[in-house]
Amino acid sequence: MSDLKQVLAALAGLTLSPLEIGETDVFTMSLFVRFQPTEALLAARAELERLPGFRPGRVFDPHISLCYGAPMATDAQRDEIEALLATPVAFDQLVAMHIPLPVETQDDIRKWRETASFGIPSAV
Repeated sequence: MSDLKQVLAALAGLTLSPLEIGETDVFTMSLFVRFQPTEALLAARAELERLPGFRPGRVFDPHISLCYGAPMATDAQRDEIEALLATPVAFDQLVAMHIPLPVETQDDIRKWRETASFGIPSAV
């Protein structure tokens, strides 16, 4: 049976390469960095899907949202954001969140609660 230790082991030394900066009209993905999925990330995702309480049905789209709601980026900030694409990103924590749905406003975000935090092991 899959457990969280297997997920964390699959994520050991996780480093992802940014693919693009994206913008959408979706509140929670108004400005984001999308990452290239790695075999390790996909393996960890497969382990996570086996855990009790996993909510299936969403397309796996590895990204980090840079803001929620309409971006207010200036040209200078846009240059800083674009610079993010040049450097791989290393991850050292996995954080479980309780996120009541839907998420459409800043008030909705204030309802989010961290339920647990787990260190991702370094690469062996």
